[in-house]
Amino acid sequence: MNLKPEAFHGDTLWWQIVQAGTHLFNGDSSRASKVAEQARHRATLLVARDSTSADAASRLELANAYFGRGEEAGEAAQTSLAHLPVAKDAMVGALLIYRLACGQALAGEKQAAVGTLETLLSIPFYVSPAWLRIDPNFASLRGDSAFSRLTGQSAP
Repeated sequence: MNLKPEAFHGDTLWWQIVQAGTHLFNGDSSRASKVAEQARHRATLLVARDSTSADAASRLELANAYFGRGEEAGEAAQTSLAHLPVAKDAMVGALLIYRLACGQALAGEKQAAVGTLETLLSIPFYVSPAWLRIDPNFASLRGDSAFSRLTGQSAP
């Protein structure tokens, strides 16, 4: 990946999270893990600075998910949603639900991910069934009959 943190408005943590995901989706789990570990460290510091930040907890969730720490990712996602539920902020709350589903899918929690995606698709948000079909975060769900039904594809 040739992008630098400047492409993310100088946000090194987002840059690392995107790098980790890109490496993972390109099949380089070793590089993904290395970068995700760096992101996880940076996100942990961010949460330590502001333990009530939904964004910081959500970033930690994604870093943990890409690092292969599904349980810790789930805990951070629940923390982020507790800090900023959809009822309090519809747009950001929906984004946090999306990130929860990403973490669940990455952790292999297929039923939980599909349930979370059902919730996400029931509220106004930019993610659609077509989006889910191409989003690499949900590659592990492809071929799952419940996911296929959710995305409007015929089951394999």
